[in-house]
Amino acid sequence: VRRKDGSEIGTVGQENDVPAGLLDGAWGDVAYMVAVSAQDGIMQLVARGTPPSTGKS
Repeated sequence: VRRKDGSEIGTVGQENDVPAGLLDGAWGDVAYMVAVSAQDGIMQLVARGTPPSTGKS
């Protein structure tokens, strides 16, 4: 996840075993479950991703 200026806030990773053949067809249900599983980690990064302080008031 990156800020608007391109600086990195952090990364989110997932590791799951995927049964052979599961991704051979449409990914709709699988893509949805991947996104739902990642949302907590992504939202934590977004919440702490306020722009860095420039020291100006």
